Amino acid sequence: MLRGHIVLQLPPLLLLLPIIVLSSPGDAAADVGGVCALTQHQSVCKRSMAPFSGTERQSPHWWARVAVSVTIAETRKVALYLARLKRSGRLGSGAVGALSDCVECFDEALRLLGGALGELRRLRRRSFGWQTSKVQTWVSAALTDEQTCLDGFIGVAAAPPAALLRGRVRKVTYLASNALAFVNNLASSGGGK
Repeated sequence: MLRGHIVLQLPPLLLLLPIIVLSSPGDAAADVGGVCALTQHQSVCKRSMAPFSGTERQSPHWWARVAVSVTIAETRKVALYLARLKRSGRLGSGAVGALSDCVECFDEALRLLGGALGELRRLRRRSFGWQTSKVQTWVSAALTDEQTCLDGFIGVAAAPPAALLRGRVRKVTYLASNALAFVNNLASSGGGK
């Protein structure tokens, strides 16, 4: 456990186990290709969402929950990586401040994404607009936090750990962007579960 840092302890992929059904690879690719068309980072979307394709509950609500859960899982991995990297001291002195800021940004992103997933679980038709607006705000803010982490490394020497860090953080920003697209799609659906 990280001391002094908030790390969401929800096992997001385990939360989806009741709704995951195995499907044939061809069917999964077709299903995911269609839903990922609404995202900006379609190849990342297809890879991350394919394991969850082929179920009967593929509504906008379901896809938004899956996308946020996948984003939480990857954000948690990167947050732990950042904390280990910070403790190791492997980055040069110019990157220490940026890395500290990055750890804080990812802790906040995890908190926001956890709140978004919780709200998605509690969606009600009578308060759908208000609830989806909150989820949009939280996922958007998490994306901003992750992008802020990347911005902190502009101009930092491209030592191997810094280059790897940027790649991992960039992937998470793509997942968060895709999750936001799924949440926006849910919001425009008017509440169909």
